[in-house]
Amino acid sequence: MKVKIHNIKDRKDVRGWLCGQFFSEESGLQTSEMEVRYFSFDAGAKDPEHYHPHGMELVLILSGKVRWRINGNEHELGSGDYYLAYANTPEAVIEVLEGPVTGVAVRTPSVPDNKIYM
Repeated sequence: MKVKIHNIKDRKDVRGWLCGQFFSEESGLQTSEMEVRYFSFDAGAKDPEHYHPHGMELVLILSGKVRWRINGNEHELGSGDYYLAYANTPEAVIEVLEGPVTGVAVRTPSVPDNKIYM
């Protein structure tokens, strides 16, 4: 397998996704093992409540501060905070408290239609 080097700044066309089953084989980023996304939320940004019916997701906050609802409970997350959510755990970004909020989300496995909005 040929290795290709990419840069996060170049991933805006795919909303921050770094790898997953939805990429073409030629991209060198296609895998059904996991999905990885670099995200950034500016002040006022929200992510509606949703869940993932398959696998699990780890979310790591790199910078900023955000109010996030996880499984019905609200949490204030900041730099270095992370959580692991198992299948069917509802989550939502409620409010960016100090932005931009940047982070990394890793979902495993990478399967089609694995984000259901409530």
